[in-house]
Amino acid sequence: MKKLIIALAIVAAAVFGGTALSQQSAEAAPLRLCNSNSVINCGAYSQAELNQRVKGDVAALYKHYGVSTNISGAKEGIVHPNGTVTVAGKVVATDVHSVGRTHIGDSKAITVGGTRFYERPASSGVQIPFEAFVFFNSDGTFKNAIMKACGNPAWGKPVPKPQPKPSYKCESLKVSQKSRTEFSFDAKYSVKNATHKQTVYVVKDASGKVVSRSTSKSFKTDKAGTYTVTAEVTFTANGKDYTVTNGCVAKFTVKELPPKEIQVCELKTKKIITIKETAFDSKKHSKNLGDCDVKQIEVCDLTTKEIITIDEDAFDESKHSKNLGDCAPAPTPELPKTGFGAALGLVAGTSAIGSGAFYAVTARRLRKQR
Repeated sequence: MKKLIIALAIVAAAVFGGTALSQQSAEAAPLRLCNSNSVINCGAYSQAELNQRVKGDVAALYKHYGVSTNISGAKEGIVHPNGTVTVAGKVVATDVHSVGRTHIGDSKAITVGGTRFYERPASSGVQIPFEAFVFFNSDGTFKNAIMKACGNPAWGKPVPKPQPKPSYKCESLKVSQKSRTEFSFDAKYSVKNATHKQTVYVVKDASGKVVSRSTSKSFKTDKAGTYTVTAEVTFTANGKDYTVTNGCVAKFTVKELPPKEIQVCELKTKKIITIKETAFDSKKHSKNLGDCDVKQIEVCDLTTKEIITIDEDAFDESKHSKNLGDCAPAPTPELPKTGFGAALGLVAGTSAIGSGAFYAVTARRLRKQR
């Protein structure tokens, strides 16, 4: 290949109108174009040669195209007639142009440093592949080159540097309970060759309805039930946004409030008791505690003929009488008598019976008041 390049270079030198190549042996010496088109006559293959030969209009031309003369950061490459530049066999630039001192093909004149130079596509000015010092931008893309055989600068369209494959994933989602109604979320993710943009927590109820969508890690609700939370994690890679959920889904439950306790009147026992509100039965209970106030009354016990006190709801008319007079002792019957004396005695006897009944009732009340 090298022999072919050198042979072609000899032909190119003749085409460019140059003089004899300055080399002792075509097999060993580097290709040098010592002709009128060379920006650096006979080229430059080392830092020392560049330091020595880049002067005057050459220095002005390099500055115009932003070409460095410090080759410590340059790589070995080749400028091809098809308008590409390769390094280690890989194309790093296309649509390559170069500049020389003579008009060749479809050249375009440009004056730099008081000297007229000519720009043209590499397909017009480069007849064979030329070794070159290739320079790169800070992002690793092609910047420009210097062809060693002639010192002519070359530039072109950089081939975009392959972007590393991004990797991103939502790893896990943890739900922590702060109180009966308050919860916090925490999504863990991994990312490589991309950047995390945001995490959105989406909460759905048991029916699948979205009840919350927020970047906040906190969630609160008073409504009891089972909920599902999904972490939607968004990453930015190569200028685009990507949202993933993976397995970042979790469930949590808001429990019902404990049943409230209330005091009621138990209708059967007439006692005030405490029950859970959910256990209330209007047939057994009353929320009116006054319904447990038991009223007592005095009645005549028809069996014993005594005046007793009972609960009002215990009254049984077959056993009791609210007429206390029904407990008065029965009068003793006397033989009937005639005459004034008998009549007087009858009146006196009747009065005595009434007085006795009145006395019995009054005495009973007095005893209860003591």
